[in-house]
Formats: sequence, C-alpha cells, structure tokens
Amino acid sequence: VQERCDARVQETMSWLDEAEGQCRETKTEETEE
Repeated sequence: VQERCDARVQETMSWLDEAEGQCRETKTEETEE
C-alpha cells in the first residue's frame, strides 16, 4: 500500500483518487509518528 501512496504513483494513477484519500490518511499517521 505504501508504494501506491507514493506521490509519483498518485500522479501517474490519477484514477486512484479514492485510494489517494486512504493513502493520505496512512501517510499522515506515519508522518505524525
């Protein structure tokens, strides 16, 4: 999942808009930590 959360992947797979939301949540948790 982290790989898909990659900013580059998000740009390449713009159709993962929905997944982007989940990725953001996961990334935020890791960033906060």
